[in-house]
Amino acid sequence: SLVEFLCWAHGRHPEKSYGVFCYNDNIATERSMAVRDTLWSPAPTEMNERYSWVFPGLRPDVKRPWSQERFYLARNDPGKKDPSLVACGLDGSINARRLHGGVIDDPHSWAKAFSAYERGKMIQNWNLAVRTRFVEGAWKVCISVRWPSDAESPDMAGYLMSQDWPTLTTPALDEFDESNWPSE
Repeated sequence: SLVEFLCWAHGRHPEKSYGVFCYNDNIATERSMAVRDTLWSPAPTEMNERYSWVFPGLRPDVKRPWSQERFYLARNDPGKKDPSLVACGLDGSINARRLHGGVIDDPHSWAKAFSAYERGKMIQNWNLAVRTRFVEGAWKVCISVRWPSDAESPDMAGYLMSQDWPTLTTPALDEFDESNWPSE
């Protein structure tokens, strides 16, 4: 999953800043908390214990906020202003950040996905606020259900594919109409 991918990115490059973006702040915060608790948690768990075997030494920066929507790992350069991970909704604000990578996970809610206006608002905010936060060479990943759309009003995945993003498509159902995503 993309939570594990973000954990791997932090382990490989703990000095860099990343973002996770969803259709609203609450969903993005849930993803951020999953990453945070895997990287380091005051209460040891099987998950963060196994992670520390592979990427030892990651600790929170005790002088910086360690919250649900953003956290700071201890870095060689304590003056870096950007959090190690910041989470927000695609309809929110991410101003004043510089990110080396980011994950868009579920850019549209089911309730708003059928509205061309709402899909357009997400794409507009992506272009005006979120996309501009990435430094040159930053990686970006989107995982999304494809929602009804047309050429005039694509969903986020369709829009990003029209911008020549490399694309991997996985159907939700297999040839027996069973989910390709079994429950955990």
